[in-house]
Amino acid sequence: MKVAVLVGMLSLSLGQNGSSPSAGRTPPAEVSRQDAGTLVNAYATALLARDAVTVESILSRSSLERIREAGVRRGLPDPLATFIERERRNLVEALGGAESLRTGFEVSAVEPSADGQVMAASLGLNGRSLTKGLRMTQEDGALKVVAGRSPGDSPQMSSNSNYKVANYTSLPRDFECANSRYYSVPAYGLTGGWDCYDNPIGCIPYTDLGPGITKASCVDYSCGFLFDGTHFVYQGTSYFCDYNTWGEDFLILSADAAGCHDAC
Repeated sequence: MKVAVLVGMLSLSLGQNGSSPSAGRTPPAEVSRQDAGTLVNAYATALLARDAVTVESILSRSSLERIREAGVRRGLPDPLATFIERERRNLVEALGGAESLRTGFEVSAVEPSADGQVMAASLGLNGRSLTKGLRMTQEDGALKVVAGRSPGDSPQMSSNSNYKVANYTSLPRDFECANSRYYSVPAYGLTGGWDCYDNPIGCIPYTDLGPGITKASCVDYSCGFLFDGTHFVYQGTSYFCDYNTWGEDFLILSADAAGCHDAC
């Protein structure tokens, strides 16, 4: 109930600019970090609670349509429930296994996209950046979460997302993502591959160290649950990876091996 009340208050606050259709076109720059933070935490709380009614009220119309289309493609009896379970699993992992928000997400910045209609809220948790933004838009005066590619993009190679690439090896590594975009990712400073990914505390003392991270702007490749994954190449091997809202998308595990957090 508290989540629904918060979302309702946020919608009313944003709606004060007017109730005409143009209210849905309010420039993203006018959205405050506080409003974005309220939405992020309401969304995360609803996912953790498996509160489908609130999740549906928070998602944008384009997101709900893509979830419905995913259900048709995959023959799912309840595509929203499937979406919630997928997002919840990745969120719980980002929270270190916690199934409730002990402290809320912080929003350090709200940045508009090139077309001015979608924005990314830069998220942090307990003072640490997630190195990835949650996409939002405004519809009829209400701030909504965008799941999948930006509104209006067709399921073609026509939009970009910031994918999070993590290197769990002791040396810097190079990789390629869709449309021949080349990046390097710094080293972690340890070896162990999946063992270190599943249980980094077992590999090194618990410190502020972590995997080398690169944020790669890759072309969405029309794969994955909402057709918003991308294609990576590492050491001559191709990987088609779905987009992970809350964390790593592509993991470099050794000199020769890599993997998707969620494969398409």
